[in-house]
Parts: sequence; structure tokens; C-alpha cells
Amino acid sequence: MNGSRDGAYPSLDIGQLLDNGPWTALQKIVVFIAALSIIMDGFDGQLIGFAVPVLIKEWGVTRGDFAPALAAGLVGMGIGSAFAGLLADRFGRRGAVIVSVMVFGLATFCIGFAANLWHIGALRFIAGLGIGGALPSSTTVAAEFTPERRRTLAITATIVCVPLGGMLAGLFAGMVLPNLGWRALFFLGGALAVLLGFIMLFILPETPRFLVRRPARWAELRRLVGRMSRPVTADIVFTDLGEQGSTNARAFLHCSRRAGPATRSRSGAPSFSTCLPYIAPSRGCRRC
Repeated sequence: MNGSRDGAYPSLDIGQLLDNGPWTALQKIVVFIAALSIIMDGFDGQLIGFAVPVLIKEWGVTRGDFAPALAAGLVGMGIGSAFAGLLADRFGRRGAVIVSVMVFGLATFCIGFAANLWHIGALRFIAGLGIGGALPSSTTVAAEFTPERRRTLAITATIVCVPLGGMLAGLFAGMVLPNLGWRALFFLGGALAVLLGFIMLFILPETPRFLVRRPARWAELRRLVGRMSRPVTADIVFTDLGEQGSTNARAFLHCSRRAGPATRSRSGAPSFSTCLPYIAPSRGCRRC
């Protein structure tokens, strides 16, 4: 904990706190929940593959007839993966994970009501949006709650949960399909994901690195830091110097492009003194 720039208020660098501090029970629980969401991601993503042989017999279709429905799921996964980061940066990592799990859980559940391949294709597309968004969002949550010395292990462990979920889906299908049928496979599989989504709604906190960029939510960040065995005072000023460094570097490059000839040195680069107001942490890049 350091003094602020003007010495009036103490400051706390969230990046240093997370990277070099202890790995508390709360942080481990968050990583475990993120891993569960990825297991469920792989679980629900593989259910359709086990149901196809049963549906071929029941509906009198061929395996090739399922190609559009399966492709729709892959397209949804691609779109979900592409937009997950944007949604997480704007609305929070917590919300991105919960929404992703809820989306693929509800869509998987609704496949149990499907009457034809078009219904399955549409629902697989929607489920794919959540399946594609869950992996990057959950991995980000795990990374942001893990100290640097353990981060590679945590990320690797969460990614491995995808095939683990597929394996569990096979065991689950082997028990459900012969006894309850393919509709129950999707009802139960989707319900498990929705249940996990509700659990995360009450347990999963927002990541500190997302909260630190929003001073209006610093009260929430203070409570979260306290739950991580690092109590702070009410007048604490939060910073994230690692993130600011990358932001300031981008601001300097932006200033270089915008600077006119009069503000450049003999080498053609902008004068550092000229760019200093642009990249100072307290002012950002407002004049660029």
C-alpha cells in the first residue's frame, strides 16, 4: 500500500495485490467455479453427439441430415467466442460467464422439446453462442483471481475441463438414454447448467481488475478485497499500474500519430515533454 500521487490518500495497486499476494480460499473457490462452468460447457456441447443415433432411428433420418444442425452449433460457438471478450469488458467478467452458462443451459434444455431438425439447428445455434462465450470468459475470471506464480497452472486446469466435460457427458448419456430417452438427456443436461448459473449468480464475484477501472464500484471492490483477507480503509485509492502502463503506451503512440511538425524532435518522433500531458495517468489521452 502506497501513498497517492498528492500524498493525501493511501493507494493500493490491485495488480500487485493479486500477482504477489497469497492465494486465498475465496480466490480458489472462484477458480473452482470457473472450472465447473467450463466442465458444463464441454458437457452440454457434447450431448447432441450422443443423441444423434437415437434420433436417426426415431425420426427416420440419416446422419447427413444432421449436418446443418451440427454446423449451426459451430457457427454459434464462433460468434460467441468472438463477442465474449467485448461483452466481458463492457458489462463485466462475472456477467459474461453467468449469461453464457444460462444461454447454453436454457437452449440445451429446450432441445428436449424439439419436433424436427430445424428446431434442433436453431437451438444448437443459440446454445453455441453460450458455449463459445463461456470458455474465454471463465478462463479470464480464473486468471484474474490467481496470483502470477500460479496463473499458468490455473488456466491450464480450466482449459482441460473442456474434454473432462465431454467425458462426463458420455457417462451421463450412457445412463440416461437407455432409461429415460433422448429428451430427458437434454432436459437434465440443460437443467444442470441453469442450476450452475443460478449458483454463480449468488456466489461468483466480479473480478478486481474490472472493478478497479470503475470508481463508482470501489465500495464493492473494498468488500471483495476484505473477503480476500486484505482489509482496506474506506479512503483507499485503487490503481492498476500494469494496466495503466499498457494504456499509457498506446496513448503515447496515438500522440505520435497526431502530433504536428512543430511538436516533433529532429528524429521525427514527438517530444516527450509535449506528450507528457497526454499520457499522464491522471489525465489519460483526452487532448489527443
